[in-house]
Amino acid sequence: MSNVDYNAPVPLQPKISCHPEYIRSIPGVFKLIEIVCDVLALILGGVEMFWCAFIALLYLIASIIVATLAKYHGVYGAAAFFGFAAFITYVFDGLNNFRMYRFGTTVERNYGNTTVTQQTTTTTRQETY
Repeated sequence: MSNVDYNAPVPLQPKISCHPEYIRSIPGVFKLIEIVCDVLALILGGVEMFWCAFIALLYLIASIIVATLAKYHGVYGAAAFFGFAAFITYVFDGLNNFRMYRFGTTVERNYGNTTVTQQTTTTTRQETY
């Protein structure tokens, strides 16, 4: 038989908290530089499908965290639901952007007006005699 006391209180898990002093440490500075470089690369790259994938990943992580808190507060359940819905929306938008990129179709958004253009290439061959 084991000596486990099943009536002993369960220790509380540490709470999630913010540590601003982390940013001043060497690993914190590296993380901050990585985040700034990632955001600049996404903005300057102009490739919307990567942005959709990035935001979808953030929504997935946040929704999983909020869903684990939903057992304590009911409002977190609704937040998790809408977070997962946003995740799915961004995934489908990214897949649609990839599909349009792959087939040479681009969409230019201009204040609510959408213009779809198709790029085609025609090659002619002249016969020589």
